[in-house]
Amino acid sequence: MGASDLSPEEHLAAVLAHVGFDTDPECAATPAAFLGLLRGLDPRRAAPGITLIDAQSTDPLILREVPFQSLCAHHLVPFLGHACIGLRPAGRLAGLGSIVRLLHHHALRPQVQERLGATLADDLILRLDARSVFVHLSARHLCLEMRGARTPALVQTLAWRGEDDPDLRALLGEPASTPEQGPPPR
Repeated sequence: MGASDLSPEEHLAAVLAHVGFDTDPECAATPAAFLGLLRGLDPRRAAPGITLIDAQSTDPLILREVPFQSLCAHHLVPFLGHACIGLRPAGRLAGLGSIVRLLHHHALRPQVQERLGATLADDLILRLDARSVFVHLSARHLCLEMRGARTPALVQTLAWRGEDDPDLRALLGEPASTPEQGPPPR
């Protein structure tokens, strides 16, 4: 039987055998379980809808400490943390649960943390037609803790879209830009 004749489970079993886990009874169901995990992370799944509320508000809004988890694209181990999502609406408000569901949707794929924040910020600015959006992610990366440096650390990323907004920056806890600095990078 050639390599192309193997099922995905058999390929994974061969990888586990290659690194010496083929005799471990606790790993017998690992190939099927791991494939089930990956199948649950289908990036082709349609994004959830956003509930829009015609409230005619332009006041800043921030959701803090929203938990998320995703998989490191390089090592296929989790990174997990919290998101702080801020926006300045241009008139319509979004349902808060809609924003959380959109974060969880975008987290359902192997990726780097920077991509998760950027993708969510891009989607929010487009779908909400907001004046400003930021996504601040703070996460532990198990690839950093379990291999390589083998140390815990909190990785923080910030994706900003739209206008510079001193009020949103103040709520985020970041100083507003000065004319010499210019607006934040986009």
